[in-house]
Amino acid sequence: MKNKYSFSIIGGGVIGCSVAYHLSKELGEEVVLLEKDFIASGSSGLSAGILSHQLWNEIDIELVKKSVEWIKKESEEEEGIVLNQDGLLKLVCTEEEIEPLKRNVNMQQSIGCDVRFLEPNDVEDITPEIAIKDVTGAAYCPDDSYVDPYQLCVHFAKAAEERGVRFLQRSEVKGIERKEDGVFQLRTARDTVESETVIICAGPWSKKVTKMLEFELPLKPYRTQAAITTPFMGEVKIPMVHDVSNSLYMKPETGGTILAGDGTESTESDPDNFKEKPGFDFMTSISEKMLRRLPRSENARLVRGWSGLCTATPDRRPLIGFHSGTEGLFLAVGFNALGVMRAPAIGEMVSDLICGRRTQDDIAEFDPNRFEKVEDFEITQGFTL
Repeated sequence: MKNKYSFSIIGGGVIGCSVAYHLSKELGEEVVLLEKDFIASGSSGLSAGILSHQLWNEIDIELVKKSVEWIKKESEEEEGIVLNQDGLLKLVCTEEEIEPLKRNVNMQQSIGCDVRFLEPNDVEDITPEIAIKDVTGAAYCPDDSYVDPYQLCVHFAKAAEERGVRFLQRSEVKGIERKEDGVFQLRTARDTVESETVIICAGPWSKKVTKMLEFELPLKPYRTQAAITTPFMGEVKIPMVHDVSNSLYMKPETGGTILAGDGTESTESDPDNFKEKPGFDFMTSISEKMLRRLPRSENARLVRGWSGLCTATPDRRPLIGFHSGTEGLFLAVGFNALGVMRAPAIGEMVSDLICGRRTQDDIAEFDPNRFEKVEDFEITQGFTL
């Protein structure tokens, strides 16, 4: 069985699968992907799958726009992937947050996004179901949408595999060695794989992977929590809701249920040793937050919940590009809870960089070498103002 490749990808989440998909168009059988468990079994599969244009900088919004266009096209042409375009309502509840929200809306509008600033009373025109007594301002984008992240990963992986990419699941990388000839040797419990280039897309595990190569990245995995309700909405439809001030998002699911979450912890977590079930305090507080914002939820109860990990960087922007200290090592890490919404565009970006169609100067904001040294930093969640 073949064990030598031009490119090896570590990580079978949404970023790794997208990279595999885009590289497969030209390289096919020269690519292998190694995943410690199964495709989308880590953070990607636990994501809410929200794709929002209501971000804080132009480059990320353009990536979301491109990703939404790609998913929409694929959903129209292929089975197995669905884009749900329900819109997203963003709320703030303090006077201090109004100006940042307005600035973001103005910027989003300037690059062609259909985002509108709303006074509190205008929220009722979008949905009368949301309580607005404490709301000071809002924004709404009807083009915001969501996708099943597992479906997205499988869609990428299936197409990549059909073009010759090899997927090694249950193949955790236990060691990486760069030999004298410059070729990387990746050792797992089952296989030893060699490749000229290693692409790290390991999400919260990326920091542990690079330690095998004796260097550290400015990354901090952090825990988020979510829960889903019993059916209670009936035929009533609401958009997705992001209550910035109260750290709450709500996403309508099929059958009249609601996925609610946030519960972001500002401390670093060990991806191999963190609480995968949500805490009692979270389940209690998320119920109370939902009730205040969506009074109809008094008829609901939470039936299950889970925890997942996101990965922070000091400036909330990912690290994408070749690592200056290790020839042949490429990084695509640190997506700060926004991996799914940018994954199709990120996969194309990585492929363009590796194949020479773009240079690092084209995406200087994501330069993986922009931090001179690894210092401590505060975790700031990605999906906020």
